Amino acid sequence: MAFYEEKDLSPSMLVTRDLGGLVTERATVAIDATNGILKRGTLLGKITKGAITGTPAPAGAGTGGVNEGTGTLTMDTTAPYHADHMFGAYTIKVTRAFVVDGSVAGAFEVRNPAGSLIGTGTIGDTFDNQIKFVLAEGETKFTITDAFTYTIAQPAGSGQLAIVDNDATNGTDVPFGILVNDVDVSEATADADLYVRGEFNQNEIIVPDGDSVENYKEALKAINIYLVDSESE
Repeated sequence: MAFYEEKDLSPSMLVTRDLGGLVTERATVAIDATNGILKRGTLLGKITKGAITGTPAPAGAGTGGVNEGTGTLTMDTTAPYHADHMFGAYTIKVTRAFVVDGSVAGAFEVRNPAGSLIGTGTIGDTFDNQIKFVLAEGETKFTITDAFTYTIAQPAGSGQLAIVDNDATNGTDVPFGILVNDVDVSEATADADLYVRGEFNQNEIIVPDGDSVENYKEALKAINIYLVDSESE
């Protein structure tokens, strides 16, 4: 994510007026080697969520979930889960074993973490609904007691602040505050003061290239940060 146009952000340009409602808070800003020095007026969000992880595991009838079949569950390397996924354990259960006579392929069903059926498939084919994978036979074929789980989880984030990102999944899509002064986080985290309440000139709020302050105005209003168009007044 590229950084931003340089601006002269004097206090009178950023803060439109202080009628006793201007409030600041001190917080830790995360390392940002790409952007380095974050400028006064930069809009920050809080990292409340960690990286999403997906973990496949056998869930058969054997000890520790061991399956009778030696086949594998291989998640897609590019997009193992989609935006409409649920958090928790998906269950992929064999519903028809391979039949040697006639060479009938095995089959499976997929249930989401809520237990709802989201699809069925043939062993060996790609399944692609909320999660994407291939269930493949091994030397020993699957039986109808065999199953796998695929667990999608997201741990808590660091609680540090970073530049807002409207497309983020780590919490920084929600604004937290506006930088009071420049802060250098090119090599280490740094404590900084943020405006967390008040009225500000929206033309002096810094967001990433390609993003817009308009994307955050309603969320800012909810935390008592009000933006006005000072240039048009």
